[in-house]
Order: sequence, then C-alpha cells, then structure tokens
Amino acid sequence: MRYLNNLNLGLIRLPVRKFSGLSCGSLQAFASTSMDADVLVQEAVENGMLTRRPGEREEFKCELCLCYLTGFVPAVDHLRGSSHEKIFLQQHSGTVAVIPGTQETASGEDLAVDLKNLVEAGVLVHKIEHGITSIFCNACQAHMNGSLPAIGHIQGAQHSKRMRSWTSTAGSASAAALNSSLPKESVHVNVSSNSCKLEDEVSKGVMLKITMGSVIHYKCSVCNTTMTGEPPALTHIAGERHRKALIRAATSLNCSSVSSPGTSRTSSSLTQAFKSERSSDVHDSAAAANKTDEEIMNEALDSGVLRRTHAHFFKIEEYECTVCRKTMTGCTPAVAHLKGISHVKALRQRSGSSSPFSSSTNSSCSDLVAASGDQDCKRIEAAVAAGMVNRAAKRCIVCDLVHESYSDLERHLGSEYHRKNEKRWAAKKEPVDTLLKTRSDILSALPVLDGQLNLAAFVERGEVLVLERNGSEDYKCVRCDVILNAVDSLRAHLLGSKHRKGSRPTAGEGQLPVPSSPRSAVLSHDTADGDSSSSDDSSDVETPIFIAADQSLDQNVEFMNHVAKMRRRHARRKVRNMI
Repeated sequence: MRYLNNLNLGLIRLPVRKFSGLSCGSLQAFASTSMDADVLVQEAVENGMLTRRPGEREEFKCELCLCYLTGFVPAVDHLRGSSHEKIFLQQHSGTVAVIPGTQETASGEDLAVDLKNLVEAGVLVHKIEHGITSIFCNACQAHMNGSLPAIGHIQGAQHSKRMRSWTSTAGSASAAALNSSLPKESVHVNVSSNSCKLEDEVSKGVMLKITMGSVIHYKCSVCNTTMTGEPPALTHIAGERHRKALIRAATSLNCSSVSSPGTSRTSSSLTQAFKSERSSDVHDSAAAANKTDEEIMNEALDSGVLRRTHAHFFKIEEYECTVCRKTMTGCTPAVAHLKGISHVKALRQRSGSSSPFSSSTNSSCSDLVAASGDQDCKRIEAAVAAGMVNRAAKRCIVCDLVHESYSDLERHLGSEYHRKNEKRWAAKKEPVDTLLKTRSDILSALPVLDGQLNLAAFVERGEVLVLERNGSEDYKCVRCDVILNAVDSLRAHLLGSKHRKGSRPTAGEGQLPVPSSPRSAVLSHDTADGDSSSSDDSSDVETPIFIAADQSLDQNVEFMNHVAKMRRRHARRKVRNMI
C-alpha cells in the first residue's frame, strides 16, 4: 500500500519499461488503489503478472513471487501487499528514488555509485552467503538484506548522525563518499593516526583488546563497556562519557588532572594503575581457571568462602558465597562464580590485601591530605581515627558497606543514612545504666499516667529505670530490656502485649478479689486495705480475678481484658437471639 500511494503522489517514478506487456501508463493504472478489485486482477492477468490455473476452483499464480493464491480475495490482497511490492521493486532496478522532504531526484546509477564508494571506503561491507546478499554498515552496526534497504539506510537521519562521529575518528573520506560525488581514485580512509591512538590506549591499560577468532573486541577498563571492532572503540574513547569517567577516576584517586584521549595531556600513573589492576584481576581469575572444579570447590568450602545450603522441601544442593552474598544452585554455577573477576575483587577487598592498583595510588590518605589539603580525605581520616572506617578495604564499619573508591566513601560519610547509623553506633558504645538523680528526686518528678499508671510505683519496684543518655532522660524497662526516650512511648509499652508476657502475680496476701462483672467492679486506692472476704459473702458471682492492692499494671490489664471478654460474649448472645 505504501509504494502505491507514493506512485500516485509522484514521490517514486518508474521509467517506461516493459514487464510482460506492462507499460508505465498501464502500471500507474494498475497500481491505483481506487481501482476495482475485478479490474485489478484482470489487468494483472492480461499483463502476465498473474496466471490462472485450470480447475474447478479459481486459483492464481504470481509470476513475480512464485506463490499460489486460492481464490479471488487472496489474489487482490497479495497484489496490494508489501511483500509483492518489495519483490516488484527489486525486479525493477532502475527505480528513481526521491529523498523525503526534497524535490531533487537521484538516479539509480548514482545510488549504485554511492554504495560502491561506501564499500570501498570501508563504511559498508558487502557479503554473499548461500546465495543471499547482505550489507553491513560499520558506522551504525546494522545489517541490510539487499541494495534497496542499504540505499534507504544511507539516506536516513540516523546514518547521517553516525557518519559525523565516524568522520571524526576514521577520517573525512567516509563523509565524502556519502555525497557520492568522489571518483574511485579519490576514495581513501585515513585511519593510521586513530589506530595509533587506539593502540596507545591498549598499551596504557585503559582499553583491553580481546580476540575471539576473527572478531576483535575492546573493553574499556574505566567505563566497563565492551565494543566490537575498532570504529566503535575509537568513537568511545573520543566521547564525552569516557572523558568524564576518566576525570571521576582521577578525582577518586587524587591524581593529577586528566585530559581527554584526544589531547596531549594524559595521566601515566592513572593508566598504569588501571593496567596493573586489570592484569591482577585477570591473573587471579586465570589462576583459578587452571585448577579443576573439584579443587576450587574444596578450597572454597574449607576456607569458609563458600557455604553449602539446602533448599526447603527439595533435595537441591545450593551454595552461598559469604564474600559476595550470592546464592548458586548447583556445582557448575558455583565454580563459575568462584572463577569470575568480580569474586576475586570482592575477596581481595574483604581480606584487605592491597592490590597494585591500591598500593600505587591509595597508599595513605593522610599523605594525600598533606599534599592537596582536601577536606574529603580529612573526613575519611577522622572516621579512620574514630574506628568507623577500614581504610585498606574502603569499608564503613558502621554501615557495613564496601566502596569502590575514596570519593564514594566520602559521599557515604556525608549522607544522612550514615549519620543515623553513626548515632546508633555511638549510643551502643556508651554505658546505658547510669541513673539520672537521687531516688527521691526521681519519685517526686515522675508523672502519673492515665490517673492509675503511677510511674513512681514502677520505679520503686525496680521495673523501670530512669537513665541519662546523651544529655536527655530515657526510661528503661528492666523486664523487657527496652529503652524508651519519651513518657508516651513508655505508656504505650507498658500497656502493650510485649510487656505483659512477663510473670503475673498470684492470688494471696495483700490482694483484692474483683468480681468478673464489669458493672460491679470498683477499683480505688481507698478500698485497698479493706477486708476482701466481705465481698465474697455478699454477692453470688463467678470465680473472682485477684488484683494486687497496689493496683499494678498487670492486674488492671487483666481486669480490662475480662471486661472486654464479657462484652464480646454479650454481643454474641444478642446476635444469636436476633437470628
């Protein structure tokens, strides 16, 4: 449908060319979407594009697509479909193409010259495998099947954008080839300087070259990015992202200022550090790969690095890496994890052993402070002196976090999360059982909660301690071993279920029997010293619940629970009567 509309709009024009008796005028009439289906099929049969097959059913054969169509409607749908359009355009190589948005046309011969020049310039790669033509664009890393998709690709906006970065790294010949106006002798690619630049980055250790058969991969040690081929690698090292990553790495290492790879100023110490760090990781990983799987597993299990676990309800053998906090199901994934570079790095950071990367650049944070006067390292040095940071492993002991660089560690020390954990960590180190004042001052200053929960009674019995922590008054429940920093929190705790799990008083001397009926229950301190036997003789009630004479919390709560139980029983009885 798309190419038919373009024919009507004049965006794609076909020359006067015969196809089994099909001329330009008849083709335009044939391609008209407003044509009736009967006329469309009849014109296709007359021009030889469709042939009728003899038989009882109406069957057609498309001579272009070499497909069989059973019925009239499938034949019409096929003639107006995109697959038929594509094969028709491939058969007519003299198609005149127009770039969208312009009125200037380019002939098929000029576009063929464009493709040829781009192939010679190295932008496009032409291959024929198993009779199928494929074209690969090195600038965009895209595959095209045939010359027509390749022409549409090189005229697109995405290819033009990629070609601008291609010309900045691979020379200006590719951009000239895109204009399709250069002769064959003038097409050349000037990539010698860029290749030398890439080799310099590889020798410095910033880029890692990996050869897998005939394919060459490059991995950036700074950005942890993998590229396939030299052009993407050159584009990466000339990009803004790589330059910023170099600056961040240099800042974290407190090295000298690092410029972009395109300038003459580079940091040799930084590149040597990356090279030594990467080579150390690869060497440790290769040493682990040379051992057998059984030896690696036995060493990890004996040293405690790997721990064997079992899944619940299933007889599945699982392993947990105590260094990386990862779980693997089976022996093969566990061995693959132990051979990996990430595990080697985590194991080195945990053990605190200095790698060439850390020893050459991060030997002492105090020396860096003396050299640059950086306030960030002063904060780290103060944390190390307070025992909150392990400098060798770049680990925060308070939050139990390991960081990749000192800049990340410094940002963590200034975060709100670390400050909260630091307060808790400092509170645990301070003594918590120092009384605030004398006992008489405490008893006179303590408030009464809800008119009945007398806090002074709890302090006298030793159930609650008033402490002085960080210049403020806190309350400690001795039975639950809980420290509370406000009276409201203490009230909620004393009325909670967690506090009531302790021992309950039994009925005995100095206790008052309280009826189970909520209406006849009266609790007051005035009747605490009276005779409790008179109430039993005067009223015929259920077995009483004893409450202590000092009106302690447990007895009040038990009585309140009994009242609530009676109310629920009464409500259920009312609902039962209603039913």
